[in-house]
Amino acid sequence: MASATPFDDRTVRLLKLALAVGAQSEGAVRSNTRKALALGASADELRAVAMLAVTTCGFPTAVAGLGWIDDV
Repeated sequence: MASATPFDDRTVRLLKLALAVGAQSEGAVRSNTRKALALGASADELRAVAMLAVTTCGFPTAVAGLGWIDDV
């Protein structure tokens, strides 16, 4: 992935997680959460991604994403 973007793999995975939360795609949120954890992301960072969705996507979307992340 690094060759396609200026971001490292871990950052790319967090960005993809954010997109999945915004799209309300439960499967993609769960998958990207697992992959981000494997790349060294912390649980706090993953939760922060979901909470950042509040102002852009709305509280219900952010809470749903947070729930899917916490399930993983």
